[in-house]
Amino acid sequence: MSQRGVRDVVHRAAFAMLVSFLVVRAAPAHHSFQPYFDLTRQVEIKGRVKRFDFRNPHSRLVLMARDPSGRPAEWVCEMSGAAYLRRHGWTEALFRPGDPVTVRGFPARHERRGCGFVSARLKDGSIVGRSEMFEDEYEAADAHPPPRPARLADGQPNFSGPWYKPIPVKVEDILERQRNRPASAPAPNPDLRYITNLTPAGRAAIANYDPFKDDPALHCRAASIVRAWEAPEGASELEQRTDRILVRHEYMDVRRTIWLTDSDEAMRAAEAPSPFGFSRGRYEGDTLVVETTRFTPGLLFGRPGVPTSAALRIVERIHLDDEARLINAWLVEDPLYFKEPVAGRHDWRRTTRPLAATYACVPLGAEPEVTEHALGDGFRIALLLATLAMLAVVHLASRPPLVEVSSGRGSRDHGVGRAP
Repeated sequence: MSQRGVRDVVHRAAFAMLVSFLVVRAAPAHHSFQPYFDLTRQVEIKGRVKRFDFRNPHSRLVLMARDPSGRPAEWVCEMSGAAYLRRHGWTEALFRPGDPVTVRGFPARHERRGCGFVSARLKDGSIVGRSEMFEDEYEAADAHPPPRPARLADGQPNFSGPWYKPIPVKVEDILERQRNRPASAPAPNPDLRYITNLTPAGRAAIANYDPFKDDPALHCRAASIVRAWEAPEGASELEQRTDRILVRHEYMDVRRTIWLTDSDEAMRAAEAPSPFGFSRGRYEGDTLVVETTRFTPGLLFGRPGVPTSAALRIVERIHLDDEARLINAWLVEDPLYFKEPVAGRHDWRRTTRPLAATYACVPLGAEPEVTEHALGDGFRIALLLATLAMLAVVHLASRPPLVEVSSGRGSRDHGVGRAP
C-alpha cells in the first residue's frame, strides 16, 4: 500500500474513533430508559450533587462520586415526578450543585451507574426518602378533611374535588415477598395477562413496537384513559355539572368530558374518533356508569405495549365505598385485539391538596444530556488519547521530508525547506 493509502486508512480510523468518543460522551439518557431496578439489593453512593432534574414524569439526581480505583464516576438516580414530590414539600433547591450527599438506591439492571432512589442524607445530616415514605404524612394530613355534603343539590353522590392515588405496593412489601418466595419459583409478571390475551391481529399490531422509543410517555402523552387513572402517585379532580362531568388528571395534563345528556354540543363531540374516545355517563343509584367508544387505534398501556383498535370499548363504574374512597372499576373490551375482556380497579382517596397547575412533562430528547454509564470514564479518556495520537500520526505522515538547502555562496546553512 502506498504512503498516501496508509495515511488515508489511518485518517479514517482516527475519524471513526473520534466520532465514537463524541457519541459515547454525549449520549442522552431519559427516565424511561431506566425502568427496571434490582430490588433485591441496594447500593450506597457518596459524592456531590452535579444536578437535580426536578421534572415529570420522573425526577433525576445526578451526582459525582468515585469508583473503587478513585476515578470520577457519574451516577444518575431516578425518583418520583416533580408534581408528586412538590405536594410533599420538595423543591428544586433540595439538592444544590456541589453539596455533599450520600444516596441509597436500587441498582439499575441495565445501567452500571444508575439507581432507583431510596433515600439521601443531606449535608445537614437530615434524611429524605423515596415517595412511599410520604404516605403516612400524606394520609395524616388528609385524615380529617373539612366536612362536605355527601350529595349534590340534585341528589347525586358527591364525587367532586381533588383525589389522589396511594402507592398500591410499597417496596418493603415487594422485598418481603421476594424473601419468602422459593428460589426455584419464577418472579411474578403482572404483564402476562395482557400479553397472553392478544389475538393474532393484536400481536401483529404490536410486532414492531419498541417501548424504549414508542411509549407515549416518552413523548409526554397518556396512552389511554385507563393509564391516566392508573398513573402512580397521581392526582385527579372531578367537577360535576348538570349536563357533564369534567375529569382532570394531573398526569400528562389529561382533560376529559363525560357527557350526561344528548345536547348538540355532546353530539358534535361524538362525531370524530379520538385517542380518549367519546364518553357517555349515567347514574345507576349511587354509581356513575361511563361507557366510552369512538376511539382511534392506539395503546392501552405503553409498558408493556398493549394495542387497541377502533373497536375498543371501555366501561367504568365509579362510586364511593364505605371509607369514602373513590372506586373506579373498569372493563376493557376489544374484540379485534383481545381474546377476552380485561378488568381492573383504581382506588382514590380524597385530598385537600390542589393539583399542579401544569404537569410540565419533559419529552424524550429535551432533557439535559448526561454521561453514558455503560462505559467507564477511564475507557473514554483512553479512547480520546488514542484518537489524538492517531491524528498526530496522520499529521506527521502527511508532511514532506526534511532536506538541506544550500545558500549558494560556498558555505552551507542547515535549514528546512520543501522538496522540489
